[in-house]
Amino acid sequence: MPSRFSVAAHFALLEHARNRLGLCMIVGFIPLWLTLEQVVIPADAVTFVSRHHQPPLRIPGNDLTLVVAAVNTVTLIIGFMMFTVTYRGRHFDGRLVRSGFPHGRLFAGKMAALIVIAACTAGYTTAVMAMYLDLRSPWTVALGLLGAGLAYGGLGMTLASLLPGELEGMFAIIMVSLVDVGLQNPMFSPAAGRLLVTFLPAYGGMQTAVSGSFTPRIPVTDLLVELAWAGGLATAGLLFFWARAKPRAARRRYEERPS
Repeated sequence: MPSRFSVAAHFALLEHARNRLGLCMIVGFIPLWLTLEQVVIPADAVTFVSRHHQPPLRIPGNDLTLVVAAVNTVTLIIGFMMFTVTYRGRHFDGRLVRSGFPHGRLFAGKMAALIVIAACTAGYTTAVMAMYLDLRSPWTVALGLLGAGLAYGGLGMTLASLLPGELEGMFAIIMVSLVDVGLQNPMFSPAAGRLLVTFLPAYGGMQTAVSGSFTPRIPVTDLLVELAWAGGLATAGLLFFWARAKPRAARRRYEERPS
């Protein structure tokens, strides 16, 4: 007999499999966008500031923008998929909780699905990047993308419990990701090397992905920072998810729904 955790994880993965737009974005949009970045952006060298590399790295602009675009697409897609699944499944989750399903295991199942989706997306994106770049450490690149994806997956879950509609959630995820990743790209942002940028949610993932792409070093500190962001946003998602899914709140929302 399957455990309640496995049942929750199965339901969460099934909902992701039904999100055809999200799957199409992973399969089709990622290689298309990375190809455009590699072809359109000029190859003039730019300076990328890293806390672990002195002097700063000098990287061809199109290669650096390819890595930036990879982080951007992973954060957007994972954030979008987690927001959509969490938002559309609110009433179903409420019915499960009213039936006695532990909300802790329900959330754990969603987190397991997030890890699976983020890992698959990060691995696929790294493989696409390897078509254009001679990645010095593909595993480091994949870990950086995975951390950024987990952070934005937690953000998507949190926003799904706070915002009133899907349009607001999609707009919020797009704007946060664009500002976050855009400020870290020295091709377009003069603030890319400033201290303020280090507090952005995808900073650790960006530093890890760039380091793995162009150097043999593994920036453990940056990777841990990104995982801390992922854990913090997942915790926020858990708190808001618990507030929405606990039996009393779920029953009240059920009674308030129009007949």
